Amino acid sequence: MKLTKSNIVFLSLIFLLGIFAFWDGLQINTLYNITDVNKWEVYNQYSGPAFLIAVISTFAILGLVVFFLTKDKGLGAGTFAAGVIMFMGGVEDFLFFLLGKQEMTQCMAWFDESGHIISKVAHILGQDCSSPLALIISALLSIFIAYKVFEYLRLKY
Repeated sequence: MKLTKSNIVFLSLIFLLGIFAFWDGLQINTLYNITDVNKWEVYNQYSGPAFLIAVISTFAILGLVVFFLTKDKGLGAGTFAAGVIMFMGGVEDFLFFLLGKQEMTQCMAWFDESGHIISKVAHILGQDCSSPLALIISALLSIFIAYKVFEYLRLKY
């Protein structure tokens, strides 16, 4: 991959997802220190949705900044779309485990409970529960799809 302006923008999205993974890790580590038995319900009701909104809003703002700096609608739209695709595809989750040195259990049921795309990949693989393999395949596939969408939008507009 040649290091062009657009490829630097795309790679910066993966770097940004790494920052989000670190941030997510801080939230999760904080929850481990709380003794309330309802802590995961509170996380799923408030923190999780707030994190999702923050991430998507950040990609929207970044897409607008890229557009205003470059006057390239396709690059701005591609930045937003690729960021969201990779986030929803599990890249941030994979980086959470990789960078935070967290252990991936054989059954990561929270992906199944939320209806995450990773659970769909696990189902295609014939698994009853989201596994590390499903997460890795989902993350890699989402990077590939995000790059194709990014390039399509960049070249189309």
